[in-house]
Amino acid sequence: AERKQSEQVLFAEKERLLVTLQSIGDAVITSDTQGNAVLVNPAAEGLIGLNQEAANGQRISQLFDIVQEATGESCENPVDFVLRTGEAYQLTNSTILMAEKQSHKYIEQSASPIRDRNGAIIGVVLVIRDVTVRKQLETQVRQAAKMEAMGTLAGGIAHDFNNILYVIMGYAELSLDHAPQDSRLNLHLEQVLAATSRAKALVDQILTFSRQRDQQKQ
Repeated sequence: AERKQSEQVLFAEKERLLVTLQSIGDAVITSDTQGNAVLVNPAAEGLIGLNQEAANGQRISQLFDIVQEATGESCENPVDFVLRTGEAYQLTNSTILMAEKQSHKYIEQSASPIRDRNGAIIGVVLVIRDVTVRKQLETQVRQAAKMEAMGTLAGGIAHDFNNILYVIMGYAELSLDHAPQDSRLNLHLEQVLAATSRAKALVDQILTFSRQRDQQKQ
């Protein structure tokens, strides 16, 4: 009876641990001491494109590759690092997970040794967080900041350019008052005024882009 009760307690504990593992939103993969996959939760299945049955027994370093975003160089697989050093591993820099038939994902990852009661390593638990959406939002925020800076710069240039145009237009109009009606000089001054009018329209568009002027939809 005591043995039966102990077995039931162990089964219930194992069931709770399995349910917890399956419910975690981050990708969790455990390995044996050879670096072969033992458990793969649903989030990990979606991330690497393989289910538990297909991944079981395969070397984790062959299931996916992790590369640096900036250089494209491969990083050491976290499971191999833990098995080699016996130390925990954590990397939150810009890394990309590349798995066969899956789109590339920006990730943060950590790995820790699994030890028995005597402290001996019996495996590794690897946790991978998909931060692709967050990276995309950060990129959009940076792009928006760049566009705002460009708009501010464009607005400042446009105002200065407008001041120059007003001088050109003003002197062209004054000169036109003194030029003979049908002379070549009159024609040239009208061309100058026409060009400055087009330039002023362009400046207005730049000011609209920089949001320093109300938009007029047409």
